[in-house]
Amino acid sequence: MPRVVVTRALPEPALAALRESGADVWVSPEDRALAPEELHAAIRGADAVVTMLHDAVDAAFLDAAGDGLRVVANVAVGYDNVDVDAARSRGVAVTNTPGVLTDATADLAIALLLAITRRLGEGERC
Repeated sequence: MPRVVVTRALPEPALAALRESGADVWVSPEDRALAPEELHAAIRGADAVVTMLHDAVDAAFLDAAGDGLRVVANVAVGYDNVDVDAARSRGVAVTNTPGVLTDATADLAIALLLAITRRLGEGERC
C-alpha cells in the first residue's frame, strides 16, 4: 500500500479521493507549516508527498523521504519551493496546481472594486 503524506490539511473531498485510492494517507495534525525537522520526520518512507508553498522540497527533503519517493504534488501555482533538478536526478516527478488561485483572485478583485465604489471602508468605520 503506498504511503502518502499531506503536509497540511486539504479540503475533505481531496483527502477522501486519496483515501479511496487505497493509499495509507497521513495528514499533518498541525495547522501550521512544519519545521524542517518535523517535515523530514513525517515524510520518511513516503511514496508521495503533497506539499504546500511553504515546504522546502530540496536535497535534504528528498534524502529524508528516501528512495521510495516517486512524486511530490505541490499545492501551489508555482514551484519556487521545489528544487526540480534535485527531484529529477532522483527520478521524482513534481506537479503543481496552475490556475488554482484564478477564481479566488478574480473574486477578490471584484470584492475590492465593490468596496471602493460603494465606500464600504468608510461605512464600516462609522
